[in-house]
Amino acid sequence: TMISSLFLTKADSITELTELNRILDEKKINCDEIVAVIETKKGFDKLTEIVSVETKRLKKIAFGHCDFNLDNGIFPFHHQNSAEYWEWIDRILKVIGGKRAARLGFINSPYLELDDNEGFLNMLSGMRELCKEKFFQITLTHNQTRLCMEQFSNGKLKFEFKNENILDIKEYALKITKDFNDHSLRNSFVLSGEKRKLISPHEFKASENYLRSSDEGN
Repeated sequence: TMISSLFLTKADSITELTELNRILDEKKINCDEIVAVIETKKGFDKLTEIVSVETKRLKKIAFGHCDFNLDNGIFPFHHQNSAEYWEWIDRILKVIGGKRAARLGFINSPYLELDDNEGFLNMLSGMRELCKEKFFQITLTHNQTRLCMEQFSNGKLKFEFKNENILDIKEYALKITKDFNDHSLRNSFVLSGEKRKLISPHEFKASENYLRSSDEGN
């Protein structure tokens, strides 16, 4: 039996990858590839070190932007419609596109607005513009998978992100916490709004942190 892909979540250092690789060898576990998921500030800062690990199993780097936003204390979150998100992606791609990591692929973070076809296609265009090599996209619905197939068969679209204009951050945080509490099943994602936007437990926690600090400051 072979494990096709093994995701190392919250990959923070080369030590974790080295230890995982050692365990796989020691237990004689047949694993084709390791995917290191960058979800923390420490992992982001240590990426150059992480991609230099001495193993052929490390074949892809993935990005988890919800955990990353939370770990950096950011609120509102920077999603794929923000300049900050694309600055993060650009920095990651420059590292894994270097000579020492030329073998690595990149897996982009999920797009949480499930019915926002225009935004999803725009994100794919941005990835195609930045990636010199192929990239991989996590999809959350059959429709997103279909859009991936259509976008890559029909050629490039113009990439143009639009920052979400949040005028009242406290009101935004209150809406997130209300929607999450109204629909949440423990720690799962919840659907909100006309475009069926997923609210992550990470953004819910960040909104609670923001409201708590806001109340303490008053």
